[in-house]
This record gives sequence, structure tokens and C-alpha cells, in this order.
Amino acid sequence: MTMTREKVSVATLRKRLERRYHSFLDLDEAGFFRGVADYVKAILESPVFQKIIETDVEQERLKDRAAFDKLTDQLRKEVQEAARAILGEIQKRNIQSPALDEAVKEYDGYKTGRIQSSLHQEEGEYSELCGVVRVLNEMGLHDVAASFATLDESRLIKTYTFCPSYEAWDREKERLKERRDHTVWGSWLDLHLVYRVIHRWREEWQELQVRRDTLRILDLV
Repeated sequence: MTMTREKVSVATLRKRLERRYHSFLDLDEAGFFRGVADYVKAILESPVFQKIIETDVEQERLKDRAAFDKLTDQLRKEVQEAARAILGEIQKRNIQSPALDEAVKEYDGYKTGRIQSSLHQEEGEYSELCGVVRVLNEMGLHDVAASFATLDESRLIKTYTFCPSYEAWDREKERLKERRDHTVWGSWLDLHLVYRVIHRWREEWQELQVRRDTLRILDLV
């Protein structure tokens, strides 16, 4: 009997969602997105569908991004170690210049969240550390730069070597982004974003005031 009631409940909910879905397809842009937001809201308010989201959809997402999360952990460790080494060398040698001070300031801005970006936290810090090494090389401190990058015959930087896992991380990030476009969890994230913008914009705005990754509302995670 319980199973029958559950099946009837799901069937009824499905019909309601289908009616809601067809009600906004031909509306103008504003009406369409409002309809999408209401559609997602109806799903979130249903324990039956919420369970599906939390189990099937979320589990698929976590499985797809397992390799990315592992590489992110590795990249984070490498970035932190590189920062200690690079900044430590600057302090040890008492290296100073306006350009270098600005590069270090930019890195610190990413690390502390003062500078906001659509980049991942580790990606942003890595990019700014590359900038610090580049300035050191431009200052003629090729021996210092060579500890963190490969230089060519002209002593120009070919590649940065202080984060060995970065290239693999970047490839996995792109793979995951492409994967998102062809998965249920990716579609759900897009739909949920519309819901958040329309129904929870106040909460989102308040959260963005304190989050370190302010501009990452469109992030793949």
C-alpha cells in the first residue's frame, strides 16, 4: 500500500511539474525565467524530488569531479609551498622594487580575498605567483627565477615549474566544464542558478559580501 501511494504521489507530482513546465515555455524572457525559477522551487519543496536530487544527481556530480577535487588538493599544497619558497627568497635576499612590491601585493590580494575573481582560489594564487617570478626574472635575478621556472637561452621564461600538477589540474577543469554541459547535474546547476537569482537574490547578495570567491556564482561546482 505504501509503495502504491508513493507511486501515485510521484505520478501526481510529475504531472504538476509538467503543467508548470509547459506554462512558461512561450512566455517572454522575463516570464520564462520566472517560470524556470518557480519550476525549480516546486522541485525543492517536494521531499520526493529533493531526495532524487540529493542522491542520484548529487552523487553523479561528486563522482564526475572526484579527480578534479584530488588534483585541487594537490595544487593547493603546491601553491602554498611555492609561496613560502618564493616569498621567503625575496625576504632572505631583501629584494625590493616597485614592480615586485606590486606583484606580491596582487598575490596577497588573491590569498586574502581582497581581490575577487572568477578564477578558482588556487588558480588565482598560482597566476599571481607566476607574476612574482616573472618580475624577478625581469629584474635580472635569473638565478632566483630559475628555481621556479625554466628559462630559454635568452633567459626568458618558458614554463613555470613550481606547481607540477597545474597542467593536469587545468586539463581536468576543462574536461569537467565540458562534462557539465552533457549531464543531469550540470543542467540542474543551471536551473538552480536561475532559482537563486530570482527567489534568493537577497540571501545570495549577503553571502557574496563575505565569500572570498565573490564572482564565482557561475562556477562549475
